[in-house]
Amino acid sequence: MADEWGTKCMFHYRWWHAADRDFASVWVVGDRLAAQATQGAPTAVGPGEAPAGSVGAMLGGLITGETLAAAEKQFNDRQVSRMALVGVTEGNKPVIEQSFHRILAAFNAGIVESTFMFGTRPSLADFGWFGQLWTLSMDPTSSSEMRGRAPRVLPWLLRLEDASGVNGAWRTGAEGVSGWVRAMLALAEETYLPFLKANATAIEKGHDTVSLSLPGGTYAQAPYKYQAKCYATLKSKLAALPPQARAIVNPLLKETGCFRYLA
Repeated sequence: MADEWGTKCMFHYRWWHAADRDFASVWVVGDRLAAQATQGAPTAVGPGEAPAGSVGAMLGGLITGETLAAAEKQFNDRQVSRMALVGVTEGNKPVIEQSFHRILAAFNAGIVESTFMFGTRPSLADFGWFGQLWTLSMDPTSSSEMRGRAPRVLPWLLRLEDASGVNGAWRTGAEGVSGWVRAMLALAEETYLPFLKANATAIEKGHDTVSLSLPGGTYAQAPYKYQAKCYATLKSKLAALPPQARAIVNPLLKETGCFRYLA
């Protein structure tokens, strides 16, 4: 859900408002420039060269304010052109923003209850959300939302960034499942899983649009094959769990309403 739904929140806040677009373009192009300075040009091209028309090509020669500005604009234009592909549109804006606010609320409350989602050691779920939330914590509009709505989230991100070597312990059994996890599963049941199912159905039937009602309004975008693959993988991984794991997971999925999408 972090990679395939949380990224919609990240992409929306990063590229919707001019201030965020400007900040992100400067950040990403600057990172590319720094990488070239420390790692050298890619081996696939000659010194000072890069694929024609790419941001890398524009930064391959002498760097001036003009070349940087041109590279930043090119990157901005490329990303903005991809907004609808990701589902970031005017019509989807209420759904995406409400999702982000609910994610923040779940994290802000969950961090009080548990160091990390599944105990005192970070899990793949924590790291999956770190990738999206870290970017959201840096971009101007979303960082302001995060600090105002969920002030515990940024300190949690800073702890997780420095979690190398943290062992900790997992919560065990059904009674060890945190309210944090239940809140995220409830969000998955209301938004992510219905979207995955509708997307898979649209692909199966050859439709050119996925459209469904979600909290915040109607959500619509072109179907996406990779997300159909994600949906099939989730279902197959659940089916492959050993009986002792299913005895814990199935009741939790049924309690949160997720099971009907995954069985």
